[in-house]
Amino acid sequence: MVTRSFYRVDYSKLILVCYRSSPDTDADLSFGRLPVHLPGAGIDSSTSFPDGTTSGEGDGQEFKKLPRWNANVTGLYYCEGSKGDQTTRVYSSVYRKDRGRRYPDRMEEDLLLTKTINKGENVTLYVQSFYAWRKKYASWRRIRDGVVTNLSNYDGMETITIPSSQAKHGDVYAVVDSREFSLSDNKFALIRLIVRGCVASK
Repeated sequence: MVTRSFYRVDYSKLILVCYRSSPDTDADLSFGRLPVHLPGAGIDSSTSFPDGTTSGEGDGQEFKKLPRWNANVTGLYYCEGSKGDQTTRVYSSVYRKDRGRRYPDRMEEDLLLTKTINKGENVTLYVQSFYAWRKKYASWRRIRDGVVTNLSNYDGMETITIPSSQAKHGDVYAVVDSREFSLSDNKFALIRLIVRGCVASK
């Protein structure tokens, strides 16, 4: 799955694109959304696309155009391709970027929405604030199987390293501003962890 631009609510066009490739040019394509399970967030358990989403297809591609100014666009999305008994999913996320909030990239060409590691590897995650002095307010949460854990050991850090023993496939890391009293406007960063079954260095 790709986008025609970066995934930023209030910042650019939001188009999720799912495409077929040879030799599976006849594969079935579909889109979906995962619940975030972050209490207080406006999209806590949402699995449907936000109101105003439109769909289309052409040249072997299918796309979802998300409403640009809807705060509920924030979230975790996937494109699924299936053919026979084979199914493949590609994940991504949409986040809100505005002054003072967290966003999961250091530079525009280094956008971190998912992080992939091999089994047995440590994982390094990072976010960045619009203003450098706000980094002391970064607060990390891990969402595993619908359960949220506050990672207080990483408070005030914009780069963290999770040991391999604690890295689990499908974990989602959310970064919020510790001064925010409400998450209902969905202004937080989300990074989904992908752990491959193969052992590191093999």
